[in-house]
Amino acid sequence: MSPNNAKVNQFNDIGGLTTQDDTGTSTAKLVSDWNSKHKDNPSTIDYSGEDVSKRLFDLENGEFDYLIFDKISVETIIKQKSLDLHVTEIKTKDNPNNYIIFADDQEELQKSFNEALEKLQESGKLEKLSKTYLGGDYLTHDNTHR
Repeated sequence: MSPNNAKVNQFNDIGGLTTQDDTGTSTAKLVSDWNSKHKDNPSTIDYSGEDVSKRLFDLENGEFDYLIFDKISVETIIKQKSLDLHVTEIKTKDNPNNYIIFADDQEELQKSFNEALEKLQESGKLEKLSKTYLGGDYLTHDNTHR
């Protein structure tokens, strides 16, 4: 997302712009990987330990140019705080996904969870739940993440 007056309408618009992120995150890697392919006009990453609400305030105040974060969280915060920010969906195959992590000793829980999730996905109920409670379809529709 970016301030409403910014010119970030697609992922390739980040060249020459500055973002904030945390060390070791999938979004920082996404920008770093993009930079390695665009060495002539890279994006600058300022590493920050701030929470996302503070970053959104800083973004709105022009302290940096754009932020990559999950859509559901930022749209909720933007609405609650009445921030003047624009959310642009990243259209790239490099877009990081989020995962549910289970402890090593939770194999049975993981198996039960995966089976229930598979049933919900196959029946179409998971997509309906996503649209109802998250405001859109946030599911991956390929089998590479199962």
